[in-house]
Amino acid sequence: MRSGFRAITVATLLAIGCGTVNAVGQGTQRHSCFPANKYTATLELSGPSDTGLVRAYEETAARLLTHKKYDELDCLAERFRSKKEQLPEGIWKLDVIYSGLASPVISPVHATEEDWKLYLRELRKWPLARPKSITARVALAEAMTSYAWYARGNGMGNTVSASGWKLFGEYMAEAKRILDAASDLPVKCPEWYAVMQDIALAQGWSDDDRRALFDQAVKFEPEYYQYYRGYATTILPKWGGEVGAAAKFLQEASDRVGGDSGDILYFQTAARMTCGCNEDQELGFSWPRIQRGFEALKKRHGTSFEAFNLLARAAIKNREAMVADRLFARIGDQWSEEVWQSRQRFESSRKWASQWSPSVTPLSKTESDDGNTKYDSDVTFRTAWKERIAVWTQKCLRENHGDAKQFDLYLGFTPNGTLKQTFATNSDEPAACVLRELSERKADKLPLIEASPDHPPRGIRLEIDPADFTSVASKK
Repeated sequence: MRSGFRAITVATLLAIGCGTVNAVGQGTQRHSCFPANKYTATLELSGPSDTGLVRAYEETAARLLTHKKYDELDCLAERFRSKKEQLPEGIWKLDVIYSGLASPVISPVHATEEDWKLYLRELRKWPLARPKSITARVALAEAMTSYAWYARGNGMGNTVSASGWKLFGEYMAEAKRILDAASDLPVKCPEWYAVMQDIALAQGWSDDDRRALFDQAVKFEPEYYQYYRGYATTILPKWGGEVGAAAKFLQEASDRVGGDSGDILYFQTAARMTCGCNEDQELGFSWPRIQRGFEALKKRHGTSFEAFNLLARAAIKNREAMVADRLFARIGDQWSEEVWQSRQRFESSRKWASQWSPSVTPLSKTESDDGNTKYDSDVTFRTAWKERIAVWTQKCLRENHGDAKQFDLYLGFTPNGTLKQTFATNSDEPAACVLRELSERKADKLPLIEASPDHPPRGIRLEIDPADFTSVASKK
């Protein structure tokens, strides 16, 4: 499907497909599983955007479960599983159905303890009513893992109470027992492996065992992108992995798949893991490869606003203001709650991109000045600032010994060239030292370098690699 669809088409496809699928594990009787309108109200969308589809499918699944429409749920899941159907941005519909069943409420709403007790009690009725349903077993196991993380909390291990650890262990163990029993059913499900990956992380499986599980998963279904994100998560530094391990793994996995499919895999995994969270600095994914994967996805599936939102978020994380600004212009008001979580976060990101674009001009050792500007006065202004920052970087390296990370430095100006705003992409030395130097100049409220009145600058970006200055600084 393309972005110009009407969501009534989605409902029509469900009716056509599900009317001819056998109920899972319940013999050969055919079931018409097209849900009544009251269950598919959220699919009755219209317009050019697909950004609400993920939530629409999640809500449809949740509503069907609430009304104990187990036949329809099994039938929908089996259709999506057997046909490997995807939404416009490339995510499996099956994945979204399970997401809608994973907790009592749909993100970003937070469930209470009472919500969880009632929900798990009701969810247990599904596999009892349909004991041969693989979908019911996997959905229950996934909800168990979700509750286990809820009971544990999101803090560091030393902030978890004894009762929190107890519940965490008990519910993860029960989820594994459910999956182990489900493995004997004749119908197999790709989500089974995704849930087991979560359990493997929670139970502290060895590196070899977690890798073996991943290898089994991709052998079963190589294009279920959840597997790659699941395994990459387990090797992040926050879980005891090495810095850069996730990026290396994803590059190797994508190269092994190869072609457009490999690039799409890279985009689907890297763009979704680049969430704007604090641990993003540990990832190190390739921004050019993310962009290439987006283009491959667009070529294969057509335009998707959900994918535009994912790329815009990744552009913000990579401080690519000009790219982000163009993407936000394309997105317009079709923002995705799945990607941004809140309208406030979307608007603040769009404001940042607009503020630093289109006159944000990269200045790095790999880019030529005359290739990025129309006016000689711009070249003079940018070159002068580049030279001044180089002097301060050398000074800061002399004053602050030890390893220093690369960073991007952003400078914003008033029309007459007075420094107005400064920030760097990390707070380590010498970045903090350079910012202190700039702060003193900003306080003077006078142009340090004169700007052309005909072409006043708005901002510039400089990519600073301390290694380029280390040898020079050591000789001073």
